[in-house]
Amino acid sequence: RVVFYDSYRLEDGINLLKQAHIAVIQIDMEA
Repeated sequence: RVVFYDSYRLEDGINLLKQAHIAVIQIDMEA
């Protein structure tokens, strides 16, 4: 779960979501 501590840093939050999504894809490929 991603928590946005500062709603004004939305762009950073989106970048974190992209990184998390990529990490999940990598885990699925390794499995």
